[in-house]
Amino acid sequence: MIKKKIDSVIDKLGDKSIKVEDVPVVQCSDVSRQPKNDVEISHQLQNKSSSFAAGPKMKAARKRAANTILAAVNNKSSRNSLPENLQELHPKEEKKSCDKCKLVDDCRRILKKKCKSLEEENYMIKEEHMKIRSKYNALKAKYKSLKRKVKSEGIESDFIKIGNSTLVEKHKLNMCRLSCVSKSVSDLLDVVFGREILANSSMKGTRGASKPPLPENELNDVMSFTCEKFSVDVGTVRAAVRQKLNVAHKSRATQ
Repeated sequence: MIKKKIDSVIDKLGDKSIKVEDVPVVQCSDVSRQPKNDVEISHQLQNKSSSFAAGPKMKAARKRAANTILAAVNNKSSRNSLPENLQELHPKEEKKSCDKCKLVDDCRRILKKKCKSLEEENYMIKEEHMKIRSKYNALKAKYKSLKRKVKSEGIESDFIKIGNSTLVEKHKLNMCRLSCVSKSVSDLLDVVFGREILANSSMKGTRGASKPPLPENELNDVMSFTCEKFSVDVGTVRAAVRQKLNVAHKSRATQ
């Protein structure tokens, strides 16, 4: 009979219909009337109720509460997600001094510290952005003033004659590479003719050429200038011209 009562009390503790404080305790006046084993059973019931408070069910409840709080913290879709989950964690019948509320307070303190550090970092980034922005605006204004000055005054390019009659701008001729014959010829042909004409032209005297030949006078001036500059024969320069035309044709075909 007493064992059935103990089992019913344990079931009620599991259902949370009664609390640990409500477990009946054997009074001193009842000790003389109860058998010795009843007193031991009463103490055993108290031990079981206290062990239940710190048992696996309570640990599982705390774990679920912690997981729900972490899920609410990691949820970035809404700022109000944390309070909503806290209301779910804290039913009305529970007291505000429960373990779930303590976990919530800890999470709030951590989040406040993190928000404060992020605000400081954001403020520093904004300051750096404003400095860079001011430098950019100053450089942009300087560029615009120089552009207006150049446009109003105008720049007259100096021309240099290469060969017999071909005129080339001085600053473009100075940009031509002088490390070898092929590179110098390649740059000089781009300056004199342009890449569009080179891609649609061929050398005069090439067998089976389907494209029109380059203007003979300008081509002869380029070759004579290069021969004089590098002290090489005409055959070497003609080979460099053919190589440049082949590269121009291939680049045109891939486009």
